[in-house]
Amino acid sequence: MKLAKQLGAIAAGVAFHFAAVNAKPAKAAFVGAYDPSRWTLINIDADGYVNTSGVPAQIQLYGGDTNSNSPGTTDYKITAVADGVVKFKWNYLTEETGDGAAYDPFSFVKNDISTDIFSSPLETTGQGTYSTTVVAGDVFSFRVTTVDNRLGRGNVTISNFNAPVPEPLTIGGSVVALGFGWWLKRRQTAS
Repeated sequence: MKLAKQLGAIAAGVAFHFAAVNAKPAKAAFVGAYDPSRWTLINIDADGYVNTSGVPAQIQLYGGDTNSNSPGTTDYKITAVADGVVKFKWNYLTEETGDGAAYDPFSFVKNDISTDIFSSPLETTGQGTYSTTVVAGDVFSFRVTTVDNRLGRGNVTISNFNAPVPEPLTIGGSVVALGFGWWLKRRQTAS
């Protein structure tokens, strides 16, 4: 009977562990691991900024407009904390009516590789959704580039942002399994 109880307890511990290991990553808005305090705003030859007053639902990223007639970039950057899909809705607007988004394009950057999302030379507004896969440790950012740093800023509103975060069960289940194994070993030693 004692052996049956121990085997049952071991089986429960192993089940908790495998549930934790096979758990799917949870999703996050601009909270927790993806809270604005964890992001970095980087301007290179630009004076762009980010508005986080709509958090957790959305952020707004504004590109540069220094009147320098030189190119620049504004990135809002973070590191992925788990494997999975980054997905968001974007809504773009530029004040630059003559050249449209071609002079203030919006892109998504992952591990220094930029993917153009919106850069239409005839359009001043655009919207859509974007998704891509990431692995833990990937560095990604939203970017507004300015070709000339004049005649108005490009800006993009990012909403419905989802990015992978570790499932709480992964950590908790592993701790429970390890603790349970330690308890059984200790009990066995005491017998």
